[in-house]
Amino acid sequence: MHFYLYSIHNNLLIVFIIKPIAQYIKQIEYGFKQIECDIKQIECHFKQIECDIKQIECHFKQIECDIKQIECGFKLIECKSELVECDIKLIEMKLK
Repeated sequence: MHFYLYSIHNNLLIVFIIKPIAQYIKQIEYGFKQIECDIKQIECHFKQIECDIKQIECHFKQIECDIKQIECGFKLIECKSELVECDIKLIEMKLK
């Protein structure tokens, strides 16, 4: 009878105390894993932001290069205009 009572007591202990505690521990472990995933996701977002910033910096550098190219184009036009003026003066001098 003593063993039977002990067995019932032991089963109640398992059913009402140990199993719920094990479930709580699993939930806690799952919560920690979820936190780890969230942290990794945040890290990925920050890396994406860093990449986006670098891409924006590259776009600004490209714009700077385009502006310099346009400036060079205008200087080239000025030089060609001066050359044309010189050619016209040379032709005028030859005609005189």
